[in-house]
Amino acid sequence: MFSETTSSELSASDRLVSIAEMIAAHDRTLLIDAADHMLGIAEHLAELGDQSGAERIFNALEDMVAAARRN
Repeated sequence: MFSETTSSELSASDRLVSIAEMIAAHDRTLLIDAADHMLGIAEHLAELGDQSGAERIFNALEDMVAAARRN
């Protein structure tokens, strides 16, 4: 997945999805825990007025769910 792209070139959302795919391949419970923490962060960002940051995390969460379903 990182063969020709360095992690600095990936968006935060892309990195979260990559991590989610690795976690989902090994342990779905960890994936659920990670998603739960991310949801809390997104909600906190929204409360602070960072709608863009919250939206990116929500999008990453959707991608994580899709990745888990593929595995």
